[in-house]
Amino acid sequence: SASTTNSIVVKVTAALPPTLVIDAPANNATVTQGATVAINATATAAAGATISKVDFFDGTTSLGSDTAAPYTANFATTGATAVGDHTIRVIATDSKSLSTTNSIIVKVIAPATPPVVVITAPATGANVAQGASVTVNATATAGVGATITKVEFFDGNTSLGVDTTAPYSASFGTAAATAVGDHTLRAVATDSKGLSGEATVLVKVVAPTSVKLTVALSADGKNVLISWPAAPGFVLESSTQASPTSWSVIANATSPMAVPVATAGVSKYYRLRLQ
Repeated sequence: SASTTNSIVVKVTAALPPTLVIDAPANNATVTQGATVAINATATAAAGATISKVDFFDGTTSLGSDTAAPYTANFATTGATAVGDHTIRVIATDSKSLSTTNSIIVKVIAPATPPVVVITAPATGANVAQGASVTVNATATAGVGATITKVEFFDGNTSLGVDTTAPYSASFGTAAATAVGDHTLRAVATDSKGLSGEATVLVKVVAPTSVKLTVALSADGKNVLISWPAAPGFVLESSTQASPTSWSVIANATSPMAVPVATAGVSKYYRLRLQ
Protein backbone atom coordinates (compact mmCIF):
# COMPACT_ATOMS: atom_id res chain seq x y z
CA SER A 1 0.00 0.00 0.00
CA ALA A 2 1.09 3.51 -0.58
CA SER A 3 0.85 6.50 1.85
CA THR A 4 1.38 10.20 1.54
CA THR A 5 2.60 12.49 4.32
CA ASN A 6 2.27 16.26 4.36
CA SER A 7 3.16 18.79 7.07
CA ILE A 8 2.81 22.45 7.93
CA VAL A 9 4.65 24.70 10.35
CA VAL A 10 2.59 26.47 12.95
CA LYS A 11 4.37 29.37 14.59
CA VAL A 12 3.19 30.04 18.14
CA THR A 13 3.99 33.51 19.49
CA ALA A 14 3.40 34.81 23.00
CA ALA A 15 1.08 37.79 23.38
CA LEU A 16 2.97 40.91 24.35
CA PRO A 17 1.96 43.00 27.39
CA PRO A 18 1.32 46.74 27.08
CA THR A 19 4.14 49.26 27.13
CA LEU A 20 3.86 51.83 29.91
CA VAL A 21 5.63 55.11 30.59
CA ILE A 22 5.01 57.46 33.54
CA ASP A 23 5.24 60.92 31.99
CA ALA A 24 4.87 63.04 35.12
CA PRO A 25 5.99 63.78 37.71
CA ALA A 26 9.67 62.98 37.32
CA ASN A 27 11.23 60.32 39.50
CA ASN A 28 12.20 61.76 42.92
CA ALA A 29 9.97 64.81 42.43
CA THR A 30 8.90 66.58 45.64
CA VAL A 31 5.42 67.57 46.77
CA THR A 32 4.58 69.60 49.86
CA GLN A 33 2.17 68.17 52.42
CA GLY A 34 -1.31 69.41 51.56
CA ALA A 35 -0.57 69.81 47.83
CA THR A 36 -1.80 67.68 44.93
CA VAL A 37 0.27 66.35 42.03
CA ALA A 38 -1.13 64.76 38.85
CA ILE A 39 0.25 61.37 37.83
CA ASN A 40 0.23 61.12 34.02
CA ALA A 41 1.00 57.95 32.09
CA THR A 42 1.10 56.70 28.49
CA ALA A 43 0.00 53.08 27.91
CA THR A 44 0.13 51.34 24.51
CA ALA A 45 -1.31 47.87 23.83
CA ALA A 46 0.40 45.33 21.58
CA ALA A 47 -1.06 44.40 18.18
CA GLY A 48 -4.47 42.80 18.46
CA ALA A 49 -5.20 44.21 21.92
CA THR A 50 -6.44 47.42 23.47
CA ILE A 51 -5.84 49.09 26.81
CA SER A 52 -8.75 48.36 29.10
CA LYS A 53 -7.62 50.32 32.16
CA VAL A 54 -4.72 52.00 33.92
CA ASP A 55 -4.62 51.81 37.73
CA PHE A 56 -2.67 54.21 39.96
CA PHE A 57 -1.41 53.51 43.48
CA ASP A 58 0.47 55.16 46.34
CA GLY A 59 2.13 52.03 47.61
CA THR A 60 -0.88 49.72 47.95
CA THR A 61 -3.43 52.53 48.30
CA SER A 62 -5.45 53.10 45.14
CA LEU A 63 -5.36 56.60 43.68
CA GLY A 64 -7.92 55.75 41.03
CA SER A 65 -8.38 54.00 37.68
CA ASP A 66 -8.58 55.53 34.20
CA THR A 67 -10.06 53.73 31.19
CA ALA A 68 -9.40 56.32 28.50
CA ALA A 69 -6.29 58.14 27.34
CA PRO A 70 -4.74 60.40 28.46
CA TYR A 71 -4.37 58.28 31.60
CA THR A 72 -4.11 60.25 34.82
CA ALA A 73 -4.87 60.28 38.55
CA ASN A 74 -4.22 62.71 41.38
CA PHE A 75 -1.88 62.08 44.29
CA ALA A 76 -3.59 64.39 46.81
CA THR A 77 -1.67 64.82 50.06
CA THR A 78 -2.91 66.17 53.38
CA GLY A 79 -1.33 67.22 56.63
CA ALA A 80 -1.64 63.57 57.69
CA THR A 81 0.27 62.23 54.67
CA ALA A 82 3.58 60.74 55.81
CA VAL A 83 6.65 62.83 55.06
CA GLY A 84 9.24 60.90 53.03
CA ASP A 85 9.40 58.66 49.96
CA HIS A 86 6.18 57.37 48.40
CA THR A 87 6.25 54.68 45.70
CA ILE A 88 3.77 55.66 43.01
CA ARG A 89 2.81 52.56 40.98
CA VAL A 90 0.97 52.52 37.66
CA ILE A 91 -0.44 49.32 36.19
CA ALA A 92 -1.72 49.13 32.60
CA THR A 93 -4.01 46.19 31.73
CA ASP A 94 -5.06 45.26 28.18
CA SER A 95 -7.99 43.43 26.62
CA LYS A 96 -6.09 40.12 26.85
CA SER A 97 -5.65 40.64 30.64
CA LEU A 98 -1.95 41.21 30.23
CA SER A 99 -0.47 43.96 32.39
CA THR A 100 2.64 46.06 32.84
CA THR A 101 3.72 47.87 36.00
CA ASN A 102 5.93 50.91 36.29
CA SER A 103 6.80 53.03 39.33
CA ILE A 104 8.48 56.23 40.48
CA ILE A 105 9.39 57.78 43.84
CA VAL A 106 7.66 60.97 44.94
CA LYS A 107 9.05 62.67 48.03
CA VAL A 108 6.52 64.32 50.36
CA ILE A 109 8.06 67.21 52.29
CA ALA A 110 6.80 69.23 55.23
CA PRO A 111 5.54 72.74 54.40
CA ALA A 112 7.90 75.63 55.05
CA THR A 113 7.27 77.41 58.36
CA PRO A 114 6.92 81.22 58.31
CA PRO A 115 8.99 83.31 60.72
CA VAL A 116 7.88 83.73 64.32
CA VAL A 117 7.89 87.38 65.41
CA VAL A 118 7.60 88.83 68.92
CA ILE A 119 7.51 92.55 69.73
CA THR A 120 9.40 92.87 73.00
CA ALA A 121 8.85 96.62 73.49
CA PRO A 122 6.79 98.70 73.93
CA ALA A 123 4.15 96.75 75.83
CA THR A 124 0.60 96.65 74.57
CA GLY A 125 -1.34 99.55 76.04
CA ALA A 126 1.70 101.80 76.53
CA ASN A 127 1.14 105.55 76.30
CA VAL A 128 3.20 107.75 73.99
CA ALA A 129 2.91 111.52 74.33
CA GLN A 130 2.48 113.54 71.16
CA GLY A 131 5.94 114.72 70.13
CA ALA A 132 7.72 111.88 71.91
CA SER A 133 9.43 108.83 70.37
CA VAL A 134 9.44 105.20 71.42
CA THR A 135 11.73 102.43 70.18
CA VAL A 136 9.96 99.36 68.83
CA ASN A 137 12.02 96.20 69.46
CA ALA A 138 11.30 92.76 68.01
CA THR A 139 12.74 89.27 67.78
CA ALA A 140 12.30 87.16 64.64
CA THR A 141 13.03 83.45 64.25
CA ALA A 142 13.10 81.73 60.85
CA GLY A 143 11.88 78.20 60.15
CA VAL A 144 14.17 75.25 59.42
CA GLY A 145 16.39 75.88 56.41
CA ALA A 146 15.65 79.61 56.23
CA THR A 147 17.12 82.85 57.53
CA ILE A 148 15.59 86.22 58.34
CA THR A 149 16.29 88.70 55.54
CA LYS A 150 14.52 91.74 56.98
CA VAL A 151 12.10 93.02 59.60
CA GLU A 152 9.96 96.00 58.62
CA PHE A 153 8.10 98.07 61.19
CA PHE A 154 4.82 99.88 60.63
CA ASP A 155 2.43 102.28 62.31
CA GLY A 156 -0.69 100.82 60.73
CA ASN A 157 0.32 100.75 57.06
CA THR A 158 2.95 103.49 57.35
CA SER A 159 6.49 102.13 57.30
CA LEU A 160 8.69 103.13 60.23
CA GLY A 161 11.81 101.53 58.73
CA VAL A 162 13.52 98.26 57.85
CA ASP A 163 16.16 96.41 59.87
CA THR A 164 18.17 93.55 58.33
CA THR A 165 20.22 92.49 61.36
CA ALA A 166 19.31 91.45 64.88
CA PRO A 167 18.45 92.97 67.27
CA TYR A 168 15.61 94.32 65.15
CA SER A 169 14.25 97.78 66.00
CA ALA A 170 12.80 101.01 64.64
CA SER A 171 11.67 104.31 66.11
CA PHE A 172 8.03 105.33 66.35
CA GLY A 173 8.44 109.11 66.39
CA THR A 174 5.30 111.14 66.96
CA ALA A 175 4.68 114.81 66.21
CA ALA A 176 2.06 117.40 67.05
CA ALA A 177 0.19 116.23 63.93
CA THR A 178 0.19 112.57 65.00
CA ALA A 179 -3.37 111.44 65.66
CA VAL A 180 -4.28 111.03 69.32
CA GLY A 181 -5.63 107.57 70.10
CA ASP A 182 -4.78 103.94 69.39
CA HIS A 183 -1.99 103.07 66.98
CA THR A 184 -1.25 99.50 65.84
CA LEU A 185 2.48 98.97 65.64
CA ARG A 186 3.43 96.02 63.42
CA ALA A 187 6.68 94.11 62.92
CA VAL A 188 6.75 92.02 59.72
CA ALA A 189 9.63 89.55 59.29
CA THR A 190 10.50 88.08 55.87
CA ASP A 191 12.72 85.03 55.46
CA SER A 192 14.99 83.72 52.69
CA LYS A 193 12.15 81.58 51.31
CA GLY A 194 9.89 84.60 50.86
CA LEU A 195 7.64 83.65 53.78
CA SER A 196 6.60 86.29 56.29
CA GLY A 197 5.19 86.49 59.79
CA GLU A 198 4.15 89.44 61.89
CA ALA A 199 3.33 90.61 65.39
CA THR A 200 1.43 93.66 66.61
CA VAL A 201 1.06 95.80 69.71
CA LEU A 202 -1.44 98.54 70.40
CA VAL A 203 -0.10 101.81 71.83
CA LYS A 204 -1.99 104.96 72.67
CA VAL A 205 -0.82 108.39 71.57
CA VAL A 206 -1.95 110.91 74.16
CA ALA A 207 -2.00 114.69 74.12
CA PRO A 208 0.69 116.28 76.29
CA THR A 209 -0.51 116.90 79.81
CA SER A 210 0.74 119.79 81.88
CA VAL A 211 1.58 118.51 85.35
CA LYS A 212 3.25 120.87 87.79
CA LEU A 213 5.64 119.82 90.54
CA THR A 214 5.37 121.84 93.75
CA VAL A 215 8.45 122.14 95.95
CA ALA A 216 8.38 123.48 99.52
CA LEU A 217 10.64 123.37 102.54
CA SER A 218 9.39 121.51 105.58
CA ALA A 219 8.72 123.48 108.77
CA ASP A 220 11.85 122.14 110.42
CA GLY A 221 13.94 122.93 107.35
CA LYS A 222 15.29 119.42 107.13
CA ASN A 223 13.32 118.17 104.16
CA VAL A 224 12.12 119.33 100.80
CA LEU A 225 8.49 118.39 100.21
CA ILE A 226 7.71 117.49 96.59
CA SER A 227 4.08 117.16 95.59
CA TRP A 228 2.12 116.82 92.35
CA PRO A 229 -1.50 116.25 91.33
CA ALA A 230 -2.81 112.82 90.42
CA ALA A 231 -1.47 112.12 86.95
CA PRO A 232 -2.00 108.57 85.69
CA GLY A 233 0.83 107.34 83.48
CA PHE A 234 3.46 109.70 84.91
CA VAL A 235 6.56 108.63 86.81
CA LEU A 236 8.84 110.76 89.00
CA GLU A 237 12.49 110.88 87.96
CA SER A 238 15.59 112.51 89.42
CA SER A 239 19.07 113.56 88.38
CA THR A 240 22.05 115.41 89.78
CA GLN A 241 22.38 117.39 86.52
CA ALA A 242 20.13 120.06 85.05
CA SER A 243 20.22 118.58 81.53
CA PRO A 244 21.22 114.95 81.92
CA THR A 245 21.42 112.36 79.17
CA SER A 246 19.41 110.01 81.38
CA TRP A 247 17.17 110.24 84.40
CA SER A 248 16.62 107.76 87.24
CA VAL A 249 13.10 106.61 87.97
CA ILE A 250 12.07 106.90 91.62
CA ALA A 251 10.23 103.66 92.22
CA ASN A 252 6.90 103.75 94.10
CA ALA A 253 6.99 107.53 94.46
CA THR A 254 3.83 109.01 96.01
CA SER A 255 2.82 112.61 96.52
CA PRO A 256 3.81 114.33 98.74
CA MET A 257 7.34 112.99 99.02
CA ALA A 258 9.88 114.18 101.59
CA VAL A 259 13.47 114.47 100.42
CA PRO A 260 16.26 115.31 102.90
CA VAL A 261 17.88 118.65 102.19
CA ALA A 262 20.98 118.05 100.10
CA THR A 263 24.48 118.66 101.35
CA ALA A 264 25.73 122.13 100.55
CA GLY A 265 26.87 122.41 96.95
CA VAL A 266 24.97 119.27 95.80
CA SER A 267 21.94 119.89 93.62
CA LYS A 268 19.16 117.45 92.70
CA TYR A 269 16.62 117.85 89.95
CA TYR A 270 13.21 116.23 89.61
CA ARG A 271 10.71 115.84 86.79
CA LEU A 272 7.51 114.01 85.91
CA ARG A 273 7.56 111.95 82.72
CA LEU A 274 4.68 110.34 80.87
CA GLN A 275 5.43 106.66 80.28
